[in-house]
Amino acid sequence: MINKNKITVAHPFIWFSIKKAGGTSDLMYKLIKSQEKHSQIQPIVVSTSDNIDNDLISKLNKTKFIITKNLIKIFNINYVQSPNKSLIKEKPDVIHFHAFRTIQNIFVYFFCLRTGTPYIIDAHGSVPYWNSSKLRKKIFDILIGKKMMLGARAWIAETEVGKHEYIEYFPELSKEKIDVISPPFGIDEFLNLPNTPDPEFRKRHKIEVNAKIISFLGRLHECKGNDFLLRGIAKLSNETDDIYCMLVGPDDGHENYLRQLSKDLQIEDKVFFLGYKDGDDKNEILQCSDIVVQLSRFEQGAWAPMEGVLSKTPIIVTDHTGTGEDIKRLDAGYLVKLDNVDDLCNKINYILDNKVEAQNKTIRARQYIIDNLSMEARMNEYLDVYKRVINK
Repeated sequence: MINKNKITVAHPFIWFSIKKAGGTSDLMYKLIKSQEKHSQIQPIVVSTSDNIDNDLISKLNKTKFIITKNLIKIFNINYVQSPNKSLIKEKPDVIHFHAFRTIQNIFVYFFCLRTGTPYIIDAHGSVPYWNSSKLRKKIFDILIGKKMMLGARAWIAETEVGKHEYIEYFPELSKEKIDVISPPFGIDEFLNLPNTPDPEFRKRHKIEVNAKIISFLGRLHECKGNDFLLRGIAKLSNETDDIYCMLVGPDDGHENYLRQLSKDLQIEDKVFFLGYKDGDDKNEILQCSDIVVQLSRFEQGAWAPMEGVLSKTPIIVTDHTGTGEDIKRLDAGYLVKLDNVDDLCNKINYILDNKVEAQNKTIRARQYIIDNLSMEARMNEYLDVYKRVINK
């Protein structure tokens, strides 16, 4: 039963699966897990049966779940059952949308209109139009997306870059009304790391002890810039034989291209496609890497590279993104220009040649994250937004 002595917050997102949806689901899961512990917040998850992760659900035993059937998928659009009967029964105090251009969110939006329930939009970098999705997103916004966006009582961005994305696509919004809450981090799994990486990891992958490993963590999608990474690995491989690349994450439409590119660049023996990893398996890769990179073409927040920092591994990110903004503000890593292969190679070589400086920078940032940016430390910022929209 929902405890009405608390603020009840419904979190709609169509995929409750980190393997399927990556960082958005990961952040949502960790946010809800922390809200379970909070004395003033009661979370509800609103999701669909598509790729649902029941193991993840089993870890949230104080959260109410509303799971509807995914009826059919056409042109990569999920047509789902409405969750509104269950929402009417649960009577949430506020809706916290994660992203917003889905059929499910249209239903929830009409629930808000019908009941007067206030809602928040937390886009997680999904506002910009991007290549194959550009036309679909434009049509959605013309039909209903703009009304949904402007009807919110609050908007959450993870960085100033995210705030500018809202304004660029919805200029009617005011910058002053958008809350910037940088992604809080679940730190428990990183607090008791082994002092040195396990050499068995390299043995399993037949990588020499002294070879260098550059890793990426996230979905294999065009926006993540891994083609840029492979071009950098190819150039470095012309200079040395002991550099390897590990791509850690599920395919999101780009893996076949990357595999072919690695063959064209003649580095297929240097590139490992490890698929989705989580828990200890993921953390082992991060800690055994020499550098973790995120070379995105656009990215609102530094979720994945910060896990590299928490694993005590230096990071490189592209400078124009929200990730770059976060890393620069925290002095947590190194920045490169998008698609500038020379810049990328120079940064990788600099870190490898200046290990003490890079390690000190990483350890300082890691401690700052643990002390100031944990889920528990940041939860009251979300609570303040919830209270404000409820009382508005």
